[in-house]
Amino acid sequence: MARKLAWLKAAIIVAVVFAVFFLVGTGIPLVMAEVYSLNLTDWYYHAPAQTTIYTSDGKVLTEFGYKRVHKDAFPDLLRQAVVAVEDRRFYQHSGIDPRGMLRALWVDLKLGEKAQGGSTITQQTARTLFLTNKKSMLRKTKEIIIATALERKYAKDDILNMYLNEIYMGRGVCGMGAAAQEYFGKDVFQLSLGEISCLVAMISAPEYYSPDHDAEALKMRQAVVLNVMVREGLISQEEATDALSENLHVLPQDRKRLQHPYFTLYILEKLKEEYGDDAVYRGGLKVYTTVDSRMQDTAERTLESHVRRLGPLGITARDGALVSVEPGTGAIKAMVGGADFQRNQINMAVKPRQPGSAIKPLIYAAAMDKGLVNDSTMLNNRPRDFNGYRPRNAKSGPAEASVRNALAFSYNVPAVEVLNDLGVKEAIRYLKQFGVSTVKPGDVHLALALGGMEKGISPLEMAAAYAVFANEGTWAEPYAIEKVEDSDGTVLYEHTVTTRQVISRSVAREMTSILRDVVRYGTGTAARIWVPAAGKTGTTSQSRDLWFVGYTGELSTAVWLGNSNNDVIRGVATYGGTRCAPIWRDYMNALLDKGLLRGGADAITAGGQPDAQEVPGETESPQTPATPTTPGQDPQPAPGETLPGEPGMTPGTPPEGPAEQSPGPGAGQSPAGTGSPANPLPVEVPTGQPVAPSPLRPDGWQALPN
Repeated sequence: MARKLAWLKAAIIVAVVFAVFFLVGTGIPLVMAEVYSLNLTDWYYHAPAQTTIYTSDGKVLTEFGYKRVHKDAFPDLLRQAVVAVEDRRFYQHSGIDPRGMLRALWVDLKLGEKAQGGSTITQQTARTLFLTNKKSMLRKTKEIIIATALERKYAKDDILNMYLNEIYMGRGVCGMGAAAQEYFGKDVFQLSLGEISCLVAMISAPEYYSPDHDAEALKMRQAVVLNVMVREGLISQEEATDALSENLHVLPQDRKRLQHPYFTLYILEKLKEEYGDDAVYRGGLKVYTTVDSRMQDTAERTLESHVRRLGPLGITARDGALVSVEPGTGAIKAMVGGADFQRNQINMAVKPRQPGSAIKPLIYAAAMDKGLVNDSTMLNNRPRDFNGYRPRNAKSGPAEASVRNALAFSYNVPAVEVLNDLGVKEAIRYLKQFGVSTVKPGDVHLALALGGMEKGISPLEMAAAYAVFANEGTWAEPYAIEKVEDSDGTVLYEHTVTTRQVISRSVAREMTSILRDVVRYGTGTAARIWVPAAGKTGTTSQSRDLWFVGYTGELSTAVWLGNSNNDVIRGVATYGGTRCAPIWRDYMNALLDKGLLRGGADAITAGGQPDAQEVPGETESPQTPATPTTPGQDPQPAPGETLPGEPGMTPGTPPEGPAEQSPGPGAGQSPAGTGSPANPLPVEVPTGQPVAPSPLRPDGWQALPN
């Protein structure tokens, strides 16, 4: 094996040697001819400019730009270390160094680590000051031309100072002076050997070799830097050992300056993926987003206030998400990825989670679109076996349920029956049409009807999927950026709405009618607002994920509660209908009160009434099979009683209780015989408890305005 690796290294070196000699023999003479006719003023100097991000209502969301601390001088040891690691022959070459390229490759192969850079310091300076980071042969040619011209115009020490003042060091920091302040809170002349070697280690890949990203990788890279410094005679081995063991106190990144941090960082990552760090931090981009600052403020305040109240109630959900999508366009109008950014920076609005019963409308809609069922189709509600999969309900209830009431009260068995008739593969095809991008091969099983998925669905994709119902069957791709301009006003990007028809208009309207009844008298009564609304609750096994996804004709919003580390949510009434639905209600009511939603004519149609034989409150609680997934684990009985309400709950809110078990062997199998899901099966337990009697209606059902 060692002999094969040696031969491989030799072959690579020979290939590079030939390439370099070819460049020297043919390319460099052409480049040099260009250099002698070049004046640096012919090239555009990319003066650093801040990138500005705007909301859809014209507010400045944030500004990004390199933080700089210009220095006229730098410590000798820092200068020497940078030269030793990045460009050993800096003081010998004339801007480009074929010999140095070969030497760097040889050292990297021997160490198994990128110890030295391939581009010279002058080339890197030319790229930073005059070019972009986009890799191409044309850019490399320009880089060589400008680097050689820089060498003709400036002294070596001046070029090195330019480099040390301009090099990107992560966290939006440009230059070693700013990096010393950002990471260690010191002037660059106060840095220790350990701190100097740490900063030098970050140069080649500041986002990867970063204390914020991977401290262990940074430490390994620092060791390489110190070894190079020892080899070059800059420090002793003893000094290197002491520096490597030095306990560095790196300052935490200051995130308080970010307004609407989850959405802002979401936009930032999108921009960096498309244009690179250099363009984002110094390119002076103008970015116009879809988010409405007033909706965003309302979403953040609503989610944070509700999550903050959970702790005193003994409920252990610490994270949440709320995301709103405009049905006709897919524009993201609000995105909140958590309740406390200082505690948890993970944007849960874009993280897949187990959807529980919130997936059921998508499955039913697919079956309705195929003509298999309609809202009045009667389904068997008795627990039974589906080729080894045995879903059941926890409490006694009607032997049959219409599609309308099966969804309104979130029965499990009918949902599995519908999926079985539709076919799992056909359901997955529809899910992808609804914009679900996280379907995996392991999801091909009947537990999919109850939300049993390998990865799950993100709140963003769930909001966009439900928007199909509000948009008469048409899905619109969710997006956050309307337009991007460069510093000169040239349009770099402008969004074009992408849509596709997923289900027929009639099916979309029928599903909206059914989902209105979820809010009118089903599991989602806590989401009732003063305009027609539709939606669906979801609660997964052991209450790990709580959902409410609701919409009007103007806005589709998904609300999720849980823990980003997937901890069980403990406490009383930890269900989607009791925890997420009130968040959605308060958020939507606030938008209506502020005039941000019209609240008038929309796509919501009038709902029906429960069948006479299906009295709310006498429903069954869906339950997974009694066989546990963990060997030796005894099955736990499903909760049999309705849990009492709590302060702050809407009177008559129907609690949903999660089943505490996972599917057993074969539980997730389809008739084709595919395996059971790897994750515990998310299920939801509605009670369908009727709302409190209203003086508006003698029969106890409170009417909603149509």
